[in-house]
Amino acid sequence: MWHLTALFLVALSSYAFAVNPYTLTDLDGRSFEAIILSKSDESVTVLNLDGQDFKIPLSQLTKVNTAYIQSWSGSTKSVNEGRYDLADAYYDGNGVKQDLKKAFSIFEKGALARDANCQLMVGYSYRDGEGVKSNSVKAAQWFEKSARQGNSMAEAMLGRAYLNGNGVGKNHDRAKWYISRSAAQNNPYGLYLYGYMNYYGYGMKKNQQEGVRLLQLSAGKGNKSAKELLTKIGSQRAVAAARARSTAAYVSKIDRDEDDVIFMENGAVVRISWGYLGWIGWRKDAILFKDGRQWKIWIEGKKAFKCEVIVTPNVRGQSAQLVHISEMLGNGTIIKMLDGSLFEVGSFYSIDTSIWLGISDGLLIDDSRLINFDEGAIVEVTRLK
Repeated sequence: MWHLTALFLVALSSYAFAVNPYTLTDLDGRSFEAIILSKSDESVTVLNLDGQDFKIPLSQLTKVNTAYIQSWSGSTKSVNEGRYDLADAYYDGNGVKQDLKKAFSIFEKGALARDANCQLMVGYSYRDGEGVKSNSVKAAQWFEKSARQGNSMAEAMLGRAYLNGNGVGKNHDRAKWYISRSAAQNNPYGLYLYGYMNYYGYGMKKNQQEGVRLLQLSAGKGNKSAKELLTKIGSQRAVAAARARSTAAYVSKIDRDEDDVIFMENGAVVRISWGYLGWIGWRKDAILFKDGRQWKIWIEGKKAFKCEVIVTPNVRGQSAQLVHISEMLGNGTIIKMLDGSLFEVGSFYSIDTSIWLGISDGLLIDDSRLINFDEGAIVEVTRLK
């Protein structure tokens, strides 16, 4: 007589498993709990609560068991599908007391049997130290095994590992390759990561429009990180748009400087209140303006510095507008503002405007000259729209 001694497991009868175990009893009266995976006219394939699978002849079970199995109409599952569901129940505490070590043990059985979903979960377990000692290298290795089978979430996680250098060497090209594959499968997290990379220009040329589109797709699929990033971007844009306001610009040259005090040819005298100037040079261009209540001075070859005005200019300021430079287009020939306005860089101007790439504050003077607070050159521009 076939015996079930090897299958015996102490029943956790106080918990109702989400995976619906059934109590099987052999003809010698030995009982155990198992998950029915599939059946035939002569046998039943089950999974015990440690994740081990067995094929049991119906002739070795009680008549009650046999009758139940013959009438069973549940969903047929493969062994690894059953393992995944069982391990997931332990992992989440879904209908059973949470047990991360047991979850990992069962996930590992499925992973070693080349189940992509179980391989993904083993990667998570090693990454987060859940049920096993954390190991970022092993996490990346299991993510890769799963990704090679086309698991879109594993592709996203492996891409993220390459993006941040977790368990693998930092490699933006590989990060882009795996994350783009995940996004192509419409994986919400893959879309989020690819949107993030596009928006901020990680491993690729910055494309904020495409980044926002991908983030919106991800958020539409319920990804919380995408929703939070879109909220952050919206807030940043709102702040930037609010800063696009009129001011006056006093354009002149520096007559001389004494330590942190600058004397301008238009009569203004200012003291730098923050930042290191270093050597300025002779007769450099300078622009004095107000950013809200704060005076600032922009110096050619340097950048914009906060300052205190000791003596005001003896001339009238030119019309200017505080703006927010959003991105560069056309290989640096077109400057786009946050409000959508476009400016073409003068063709006669030799500055490489690609150094302006990124989100920066600036000052637009008479709609024809533009400075970036973080750069030391004036760009001649023409408004396109």
